[in-house]
Amino acid sequence: MALMNRFLKTKKQPSAAASPATEDLSAELLKQMIPIRNLSDEELESFVLDNKAEVLPAKSILFNAGDPIDAVVFLLRGTVSLIDSQGNSHDIEAETLKAKFPLASGVKHITTGKAKTQISILRVSPKIMTLDKVKTEHARLKIPEHLANSRLLQVFSESYMDDELEIPSLPRVAIKLRKAMQQDIGIAEAVDII
Repeated sequence: MALMNRFLKTKKQPSAAASPATEDLSAELLKQMIPIRNLSDEELESFVLDNKAEVLPAKSILFNAGDPIDAVVFLLRGTVSLIDSQGNSHDIEAETLKAKFPLASGVKHITTGKAKTQISILRVSPKIMTLDKVKTEHARLKIPEHLANSRLLQVFSESYMDDELEIPSLPRVAIKLRKAMQQDIGIAEAVDII
């Protein structure tokens, strides 16, 4: 769970006079986003409960060319124009293959992102782009020589390296209880869930 929090922690936006409109996220939508789709179902459910998508009007500027990338932006709904330094424009529409990837990645923006229509976006930490690399680095297990012949440890190590080891990060009951508590349930309802 700590790994997921490290990668999906959203970048807090500067407070403005009027807070941007938000809308709920769905785990099904996030399962389409690359590389977010590589996270476990429990990690996605937890993220959905704690975060919202931003809703921005047409003509909103998402980022400017040359600015450092402080958040990776995914397009969830609407159309965004990516404009390069020569003024050439390329549109990205939600629900297309191109929208499954972040609008920009790297260190600096090479285009300016402008909402062509009303849009819904998700901002996450740029560290999400290194998720697979970090999982691979953590996958290397050092087995002490005196335990090298342990069949149990070998099976565990193989499962861990092949990413087949499933350790629940948040039990389904806890997710159910958390959802219910957001609706101001009483003690009796909480006991029924548990």
